[in-house]
Amino acid sequence: MTAPFVNLRPEQRRMLDASTRTLHRIELPEATAARVESGEERQFQADVIAYLRSAKGVQQIDTVPNSRGNPEGVPDIRFAYLGRPVFLELKTCTGKTTTAQDQDHERRLLDGWQGGVFRSIPQVKAFLDKIEQDAIPAA
Repeated sequence: MTAPFVNLRPEQRRMLDASTRTLHRIELPEATAARVESGEERQFQADVIAYLRSAKGVQQIDTVPNSRGNPEGVPDIRFAYLGRPVFLELKTCTGKTTTAQDQDHERRLLDGWQGGVFRSIPQVKAFLDKIEQDAIPAA
């Protein structure tokens, strides 16, 4: 199995790895899924949730609808994967995180969560693959 994100250029990613805490901020090349390019973040979130529901090892999916009245900065999707807490912030190609989101993500990482900002389902899948690889003890 190839390492996740191996095909991305250095300027397309910023990765912070600290033991079990991982933050991935990945800027995609121009060729991205049509739904994400068109700015349909709500549909993108629905597609990711459908993918997560079909993935083995995913439990307790919790989402925050994009509407007023929700706590500021809370990631779009939170769930357990192979017993680890994970958060996903979903953004379109042009979407940016807010200061509140950045602060919430950093707090979660310090609390032992894994997660980051994702712009496509293949990125989410690669991230889960990385968590799975890290969970498998070396022979």
